[in-house]
Amino acid sequence: KSFITGNKLSPDSFVQMSMMLAYYKLYGRIVCAYEPVLTKNFFHGRTEAMRPATLEAKKLCEVFSDPKASKEDKLAALQKATK
Repeated sequence: KSFITGNKLSPDSFVQMSMMLAYYKLYGRIVCAYEPVLTKNFFHGRTEAMRPATLEAKKLCEVFSDPKASKEDKLAALQKATK
């Protein structure tokens, strides 16, 4: 928990990227994912869908799967993917 909050990452997006990375390491590809997003704070708000499978998420998976990637490279990829 301190790693997530200490690096100003969203806990939800951290978990989403963790699941993406796990799938990528198992199957070697990114899968389409669905994340419900509440918009109740907006006029006539409802639940919308967000797709976390982005180019940044793909890059994160590639960096984390590269044995030569540094900790700094991994953290930078994680921060970009969770914005």
